[in-house]
Amino acid sequence: MISVFVVSFGVILMLSGLLAYLGKWTGWAESSAYLICGGFAALFFGVAFVFPYIHAALVPKGSILSGWLVPIAATLWGVSIIGFWWLPSFLLPKWFIQGREERRRLERLARDLKKGLNL
Repeated sequence: MISVFVVSFGVILMLSGLLAYLGKWTGWAESSAYLICGGFAALFFGVAFVFPYIHAALVPKGSILSGWLVPIAATLWGVSIIGFWWLPSFLLPKWFIQGREERRRLERLARDLKKGLNL
C-alpha cells in the first residue's frame, strides 16, 4: 500500500517537474522571492521516489546491476535536494534563465535609482 502511494507521489512530482521544464507551470518561479529552482527539482524528486521501485521490478536480485541501486538512488536524492536551491545553467530552461536575468536587471536598476535619489 505504501509503495502505491510513493510511486503515485513520485509520478505526480515528475509530471509537475516536466511541466515546469516545459514552461507550462511557471507560477512557482514568478512568485519566488529567492529564485529557487523548486519546480525543476520536483522532476528529480519524482525520479528519486520512483527509481527504487522500477529498479526492483526490472533488475533481478543478485544481478550485477542490483549493486548500483544505492549509489544511483543516493545521487538522485543529492541532485534533488541541491536542485531545490540551485541547478547548473545547463539544467535550466531558457525561459527561466531569461526571467532570472530580467529580474536581476530590474533589482540593480532599483538599487541604482535608490542610490542616485538618496532615498
